[in-house]
Amino acid sequence: WYKDKGGELNFDEYNKKFVNLTNFARKTYRNLPLLFAKKIILPSIFLRGYVKKIFPINKKNLTILYNSVDYQKANKETYSLAKKKFTFISDNYFCIVGRLSKYKRVFSIIKAFSYITEETNYKLLIIGDGPENKNLRTCVEKLNLKNKVIFTGKLEPKFVKVLIKKSKALINFAEYEGLSHTILECMSTGNPFIASYICGNKELIDS
Repeated sequence: WYKDKGGELNFDEYNKKFVNLTNFARKTYRNLPLLFAKKIILPSIFLRGYVKKIFPINKKNLTILYNSVDYQKANKETYSLAKKKFTFISDNYFCIVGRLSKYKRVFSIIKAFSYITEETNYKLLIIGDGPENKNLRTCVEKLNLKNKVIFTGKLEPKFVKVLIKKSKALINFAEYEGLSHTILECMSTGNPFIASYICGNKELIDS
């Protein structure tokens, strides 16, 4: 992901927008090792197809090695600390975990969540930080959701796992994912997740 005047562009958007000699040289320098590599390891079938599409590489040279997470359960001490640190942990809440960027479409989740807040006591927990943090907080204020949406900022991984486990479900509505570590983390806890059916997410949903 690349910065562009305060915003962010994904890989495809960046390549379409910045077509110049410098960018051409950068891409050529980046791509040369791929053309001569004996094996290229990718974390999903989606990314294997993507690389095969844009580079003249033999499919036999592309190997899939899925991302992994620590399946060890949080211990009692971590749960105890989490309960003291996060008073909302006993509430009914859904959670979002990740970098707060436009392509994660957190705005859409907040707006959708606003339609159910009057009829339910659910809350929305947003774990992470990023360039859209301030804009998301403004959105929450305009929708009068300050008592319903909780921003935690970045947290230690051990606490993230506990909060995912205690949630009703993890929500991932990103428009692009190579293979989501967050969804894998959720799956390791045995908790359900709600995700956009795109890119690498398809492989996790279909599994």
